[in-house]
Amino acid sequence: MNIDKMLGIFKHSTDPLRRQAMADAYAPIIRSVLIIGCAYYIYVTWSHWQDESGHSLAILGSISTLTALSYYVLRQHALAGETVALSRLELASVSMNVLMYLNVLGRGARRRRRHRQFAGRLR
Repeated sequence: MNIDKMLGIFKHSTDPLRRQAMADAYAPIIRSVLIIGCAYYIYVTWSHWQDESGHSLAILGSISTLTALSYYVLRQHALAGETVALSRLELASVSMNVLMYLNVLGRGARRRRRHRQFAGRLR
């Protein structure tokens, strides 16, 4: 393969106009996902207040509240402009995914704890 051709492909992918066009295309999608995600994690927080108690409520409620607030802040402040830089959009997407993953980890830890409690009762 021709090295100049490979470097030419890289040069086109770092073109500022192309990067801005990608950011302009993806920004409405990420904004919409953040709105839906914020509403979902508000509901999850409310459901934790209804179903959980003690240590589980403190951990799961705080993680879901932090996620809902972070989604709101990302949507309303970080991605609010007419044009958004691709790097800012990528950072918002990574933040959104990390917060989602933290919620999954918190939920999984609660399930393992309940499984151990249930297994202890069977003995």
